[in-house]
Amino acid sequence: MGVLYEQEISERFAFRAMPSLSFAEVQLDYAYSDGTSERRTWESADLGLAIQAVGTTTANGLGPYFGLGPAMQLAVGKDVSSPTPRFSIDASVGYRFKVSSFYMAPELRYSYGLTNMTEDDSSIQTQAIEQLRNHVLSLAIVFQD
Repeated sequence: MGVLYEQEISERFAFRAMPSLSFAEVQLDYAYSDGTSERRTWESADLGLAIQAVGTTTANGLGPYFGLGPAMQLAVGKDVSSPTPRFSIDASVGYRFKVSSFYMAPELRYSYGLTNMTEDDSSIQTQAIEQLRNHVLSLAIVFQD
């Protein structure tokens, strides 16, 4: 859930900022060479900020659109020992249409994680994982007035 601020630059181009709060359960399964396995699960809440350049195919802003830009997430919550910002590049496509007195846009977003999320705690799990990056595909429903 979040808020969207959009500043039009021209009829077909805008910049938008999207602060957000999201909730997730993360699960990692470890399979060791001796045949044993271990599952670690934790819950987190993420504070985020995405800034995108948005282009539309029509001059009135309705119809298909696309967005691209950087994003930052910060995990907070009881299972987070030291919050470290995670950076990504977000790409989105959506379709904006008018419903009564507001606009609605289902939007498909892909977030390509740039930050390596492994912790240097010398545990057997982090020694086995060289890089761990967050890649997320999500569906968002955007409401605008």
